[in-house]
Amino acid sequence: VASGIPPFRGASDAVWEQSLHEWGTREKFEENPLLWYNTFWLKHFDEGKAHLYKPNAGHEALAKICKAYNATAKVITQNIDGLHRHSTGKIEDDQLIEIHGFHGAFKCYTDD
Repeated sequence: VASGIPPFRGASDAVWEQSLHEWGTREKFEENPLLWYNTFWLKHFDEGKAHLYKPNAGHEALAKICKAYNATAKVITQNIDGLHRHSTGKIEDDQLIEIHGFHGAFKCYTDD
């Protein structure tokens, strides 16, 4: 896509097309966390490549709108890449709703 991030949908190499339905579940993770991490997570969410991804014109346009309408504008995104936070116009934390969380936010859980 425009920011350099591999697509999640549509292309034959997209995450959804390759492995999300099989590997993108808590159950699959619980079967073998190390295998899940090496087979699924690193393949699609390689933190070593994150520095290559840059906000694109869409991120910049949304940042301008948020700045112009600071009191009312909100951005709701499914993206986990954090690029909205890194646009030159920076979207403020209270204007950004990342419904799937963001890359780098991890949560430990128990069986309880």
